[in-house]
Amino acid sequence: MGLERAWCLSGSGALALLFQPKNLQLDTIPMHASHWGDRVYRRDAAARCCGLHPKNLDTLIIRMRSADVLFSERRGGARVFSARDICVLRIAWELEQAGQTWLTALARAFDNLQAPPPEHALLITPASSVSSKSSWITTVAPQPGDKTLITIPIGRFCAEVLGKLRSELVAV
Repeated sequence: MGLERAWCLSGSGALALLFQPKNLQLDTIPMHASHWGDRVYRRDAAARCCGLHPKNLDTLIIRMRSADVLFSERRGGARVFSARDICVLRIAWELEQAGQTWLTALARAFDNLQAPPPEHALLITPASSVSSKSSWITTVAPQPGDKTLITIPIGRFCAEVLGKLRSELVAV
């Protein structure tokens, strides 16, 4: 899968190099869904793949009932998730552990996971910012500066989730 370079001006005024997939091919997404955003995974599989206990996932859903469309959908009597949704939950959980509020963490994860990130991608976000737009994805670790930055290996975490989703298929 080819990557397209794009430059982005971060909230601190620094330029960041972003890598975005060019012409994403459906066969490059390692899952049984035909697309990154197809909601076909049930609650138990989503919880296992994002590293949460199903009851903890239920708690997170209840806490954000008004924003649950960012990471799931109700279909019939079941809640369903896409690979993207599961990655959003995983990255949002990491951001919350780093001190972000759950709503800010969800917004940042959702905004930065429009497409699967490269495996070596890093999510950089200022620790004191509450805007979801102040985060960026890069492949270069940030240099020490005058702001506290949260750095999350978004590519590695998403690759782990996609690997677990692949193994879920084998188990079924």
